[in-house]
Amino acid sequence: MKKVPFPEIPLEEFELRKKKAMKLMSENGVDGMLLFNNQNLTYFFGFRKTWLFQWLHAGLITKEGQVGIVIPQIMDEVARQTTWLDNENIKAWGGAPHWGLPKDPIEAVTGMIKKFGLGEKVIGAEIGGPAYSYMNVGL
Repeated sequence: MKKVPFPEIPLEEFELRKKKAMKLMSENGVDGMLLFNNQNLTYFFGFRKTWLFQWLHAGLITKEGQVGIVIPQIMDEVARQTTWLDNENIKAWGGAPHWGLPKDPIEAVTGMIKKFGLGEKVIGAEIGGPAYSYMNVGL
């Protein structure tokens, strides 16, 4: 298990919330949830956005229990130090060109959707908020 030096939520609570989401998805024929609301990112992933900017943040949960987040590069280390997510499921976007990260957050989100095998599946998504302008052009 990953060692998390500064968790926002206890591991047991993270697992309980994930299992509740998995159960609700299975009961409703949904294969994954794509979340953008800051409160939901904290509740389900233990990721708390600490700065007031409107760059895209997204979280993805599958009914099988895979979880991941897409965040601006500047928040990458915060996510690694405060969430129970496997580091390979924390996908940063932006940053300096030589880092090789996606420049477009939609590219990062769609990459995680494909990585989790949800490309042709039913995904429940939040609409509105800061994600709305991105969703209109690419998702």
